[in-house]
Amino acid sequence: MAFEVVLFPWQTVLFPGTIMPIRVTEGAHLEAVRHCLDTSTPFGVVLVELVGAGQGMLAEVGTLATITDHVKHEDGAIEALGVGGRRFRIREIVQEEPFLLAQVDAMEEQDSAELSPAEVDSIEELTEQFWRYANLALPKLSSSLRIHLPSDPLSRLNLICSALLVPFHQKQQLLEEDDLPRRVRVTYNILRRESAELQAFRAAMKVLRGDEDAPPGPGPFSLN
Repeated sequence: MAFEVVLFPWQTVLFPGTIMPIRVTEGAHLEAVRHCLDTSTPFGVVLVELVGAGQGMLAEVGTLATITDHVKHEDGAIEALGVGGRRFRIREIVQEEPFLLAQVDAMEEQDSAELSPAEVDSIEELTEQFWRYANLALPKLSSSLRIHLPSDPLSRLNLICSALLVPFHQKQQLLEEDDLPRRVRVTYNILRRESAELQAFRAAMKVLRGDEDAPPGPGPFSLN
């Protein structure tokens, strides 16, 4: 069944159950957030990829976001937190001013209670690969991530996909993927590849520093 939703084009991919902090100061994004606050309705976060000077292409699939907290500043700017809900597929744009409004179809979502034992096991295996990756990429935060990672398998999968340090178009492909085994497999392969690249980087840095016996450093990512 189709319904209308305010679109929030952004250079990010929001997964169900994850959090999106936003700050809007002017233009269509500010009007969109004001409208959603006034009407207590969600907005649709959809990836926009730049294809030319001042031009962008909207993805076909996005995620509904509900504003759970916000602050209005004296200069008119709004800071808010949006929480991802269910995914949708855009049918058509029905309004362009003062903000984008689209007719969309809600996409089918699985429930963790419906997963087979094999699917649950595959997400557990993916989680272990994620810990290996997190210990390399963000060693100081990995213990905190372990505490806050949800126990629900599908929520955990969405959070892992959101945490990947890969280009947005790859995250978009994972968001759009309805085949759960394929989504888990692709995510697992990304984590293995990224972990191998981090290990190779660290090994090269140790050789360059002349401290091949020294413990691994923090890696190429800054926590600041």
